Amino acid sequence: MRLLPAVFGIVAVPLMFLLGKRLFGARAGLLAATLVAFSPWHIYWSQYGRYYTLVFLLSATFPILLFTGVQGRSPRVIMAGVALAVLAILAHPSAGLVLAGCGVWLTLRSGGLSLLLSRRLAVRVAAALAALATCIVAYRLIIQLRQWYNLSQDWGFDGVTLVLSYLVWLVPVLVVFSVAGIIWMWLEFDRPLASLLAISIGVPIILLVPLSFVVPVSTSYLFATAPFAFLAAAFFLDRLAAMGPRIAHQEMLMIACLVAVLVAGGPGLISHYVDGNRADFRAAAQFVVRHATDDGTILSDQARVLAHYLDSRPVLPLRRDVSDLTQDIERARSETRTEDVWLVVAIKRRGGFYEQGLGTASHWFRGHCELRSSFGRPRLDHKHNELQVYHCTRSPGSAGTQSDS
Repeated sequence: MRLLPAVFGIVAVPLMFLLGKRLFGARAGLLAATLVAFSPWHIYWSQYGRYYTLVFLLSATFPILLFTGVQGRSPRVIMAGVALAVLAILAHPSAGLVLAGCGVWLTLRSGGLSLLLSRRLAVRVAAALAALATCIVAYRLIIQLRQWYNLSQDWGFDGVTLVLSYLVWLVPVLVVFSVAGIIWMWLEFDRPLASLLAISIGVPIILLVPLSFVVPVSTSYLFATAPFAFLAAAFFLDRLAAMGPRIAHQEMLMIACLVAVLVAGGPGLISHYVDGNRADFRAAAQFVVRHATDDGTILSDQARVLAHYLDSRPVLPLRRDVSDLTQDIERARSETRTEDVWLVVAIKRRGGFYEQGLGTASHWFRGHCELRSSFGRPRLDHKHNELQVYHCTRSPGSAGTQSDS
């Protein structure tokens, strides 16, 4: 499952070089490839069994094909872009947000297809697009949106934290250079291209922010917009090369800014390789096996993951609301007729704008449970991942005082 995402992530590096070279020149292409190769967000998705790197590849390509086709009035290139857009949406519906941005750009650009192509050809292209859109909605999006709406509301970001999380994943310095690059591009290079990059980033954010208050929204839904931020930042760095002083034939200002981006993302990369950005449920499961009785009750965050490491031993989902938690424990105790209860709690912090801890149940935990062990490694960045294992008793204050941690 992880092999293909890794392959797609590797292929994205030369692809960004080709796109940057096609749009801005060879040096900008090298800069874009470098930014992708050292991007914490891109490396994160390149090693997991989720196909966001495929979405990255396709979403980076089809808007550029649509742009090239419209600018060159080439129906074949436009249709190739549409075909890749369909594949991107089938890989993950979040690519449809980028396609929506392209639609906004096309609508604003010279009145749309009808002014760029012949009237008959425009009708054919519009009919093909409508048919493809109908098939995608019927086959993919309706089912996906229904499942999305039924998801639990206890995860995801709301509007402000969604944007903050997006900035953190991309690295704020790179975002600043991307904005500067789009402005510079608009003023002195290519206004249609600058507007395409800005709209392809802005429309998905504008659509997801209000949705985040209705359904759970992950920052990964915005990963499809990352290629345009890399291209814009590469353009900015490339233009800086002509302005700064040179030492040994090297553009010092550009190099300094590039190093600033890489250094800013360095703590995240190092921290990710130290603890993997995932809670260590394997170690927690081994601890529980050593200390829990065979008929003890186990409740855990990501219960299916812990059950996998416990050889499918029954694990109940952990609910942080005190009334729900006490009901689950009492029900399990009545069924198993044992007082042995273990809770495996995931603690996550993301620099103050997102936190998953004990919540309103913190006082209950302190009164009824003993912290027996914790699993987690220190990170250099602002993130924190930890698993805490609690052993709980029936009455407050009766838990033991020894800790194995």
